[in-house]
Amino acid sequence: MTIQVKDKQLQVNAEVAGPDERNQLWTKLVELAPFYGNYAKKTSREIPMVILHPVPVSLKMTKGEMDDMSVFTKNELDYIGEQKLGRLATVDMDGNPHVVPVGFRHNPETDTIEIGGHNIALTRKWRDMEGHPRVAFVIDDVLPPWRPTVD
Repeated sequence: MTIQVKDKQLQVNAEVAGPDERNQLWTKLVELAPFYGNYAKKTSREIPMVILHPVPVSLKMTKGEMDDMSVFTKNELDYIGEQKLGRLATVDMDGNPHVVPVGFRHNPETDTIEIGGHNIALTRKWRDMEGHPRVAFVIDDVLPPWRPTVD
């Protein structure tokens, strides 16, 4: 899969974190953004954590090889296509968390999740990503009129 950070495109492999690693990552995320801990208490599902691993240049697949596969399953692509709201968590230069709602879409040509917004390059989240490019992204379940789903 290809992700883009600012003007750089990076090849990565995505994997859903296993139970132990997911718990460690989740703990760190909740420390940075307590909202996620509160959200998790309101739903019966376990919110997955996805890890992106950089691909060494020598292992990159050709465009033709990538065309026939996706890092996402059909069910995941269906779910992503049905949702409209995500949350992007960044950290500023002082280590303060910043969690904001964002729009997103799956780009089937590049098999990437594209996150956007109005004048995104002028936003705090953009400045945070320039200083600390490690971010967390969560897709929200929402019901009309844009209320988070709570089980």
